[in-house]
Amino acid sequence: MKNARVRCTIGRTVALAAMTLTASVIPARPVAAQRASVWLDASGIHSRPPGSEQASASSYGVMGARLRTEGRASSFEIGAAAGRGAENGSGGWLSTRALYDASRVAGRIDFGMQAEANGLTYLSPVDIGSGSTLSQTQASALLRPQIGLSVGGFRIGAEGSAAAGLWRTTVATPVTGSGPFPPLPRTGSETREVRDDGPISMIGGAVSALRVFGPASVQVRAGTYDAKNQVASGRYTGIDATVGVSAGVADLSLGARRWQLPGAVSETGGHAAVGIPIGSRAYIQGVASRSIADPLNGARGSVGLTLGISMRLGGFAGGDPLPAVAGAVANRGRTVTFTLQHAGARSIAVAGDFSGWEPRSLTRGEKDEW
Repeated sequence: MKNARVRCTIGRTVALAAMTLTASVIPARPVAAQRASVWLDASGIHSRPPGSEQASASSYGVMGARLRTEGRASSFEIGAAAGRGAENGSGGWLSTRALYDASRVAGRIDFGMQAEANGLTYLSPVDIGSGSTLSQTQASALLRPQIGLSVGGFRIGAEGSAAAGLWRTTVATPVTGSGPFPPLPRTGSETREVRDDGPISMIGGAVSALRVFGPASVQVRAGTYDAKNQVASGRYTGIDATVGVSAGVADLSLGARRWQLPGAVSETGGHAAVGIPIGSRAYIQGVASRSIADPLNGARGSVGLTLGISMRLGGFAGGDPLPAVAGAVANRGRTVTFTLQHAGARSIAVAGDFSGWEPRSLTRGEKDEW
């Protein structure tokens, strides 16, 4: 966004302020120089358990908590979530995630780095049929450098990805006198465990083009990755497109994706999602999706349904408030947040080339912050 204007209407007086930024999406919420918040996430999911292509889809309840801190040009988030199946034998898991995201803007160029660490362990095994059960443990770390150029209303971006980790899969199979396995070795009197473990790795990158049309955005992205995993090692190449719209009180998103997997196998997936913020303390989201293979763990995609809510339990803000903050690159572009404090304003709006110079209203927050 260039030469954006913030318009504050106070009675018959109109004040204008000009600034130069790069933007695509503008959440209307106050922002301070440093913030920290604690979030509680709860959702219901119908899909395969994470990291598994052998188990069938089942219904799960998931509960998690996150701590998030945000600075002028970086953010850090750490959290954990536990999932438990509603049916007998559908299993349960514990996942952890830490994400650091830093970015800078220099004229029309933005650049940044994401660092991510993930862990997954099954708390109870999953029934995969014929009395056999499966359990998994995974740990991985990923680095993703990014750079983008904003020109002619587009953001043209490129990113790299490098990841490494370890995995272990354990399949426990009943042993009988006439079964396919000899009676020894055994881990117990009635089952035999077969363990498969080793390293996982991925290296590759993607290019993308983003265009914003007022409250809507369109992004097209193509990537290729060489991966070593527990299911299908080799090259993963794909293209996807995502359309996002801020429609009044709701955020809408539609996406489609096509992967070419190792062994000349193709997969097609997509999603439809709607999110509704409830003030600044809660967010409800529903997603229907057909996921596709993840190069890092190789598990094939599946159809899934998710309905969840995230609630802000508390936090604090420090430092002098900033009039506008350019955040990190997200799925729909670079987020820019505007804030203004004025007790006598009847309305405040922001306009720029991101909205076709049509005013976009801000909302009043706590203590006369907009």
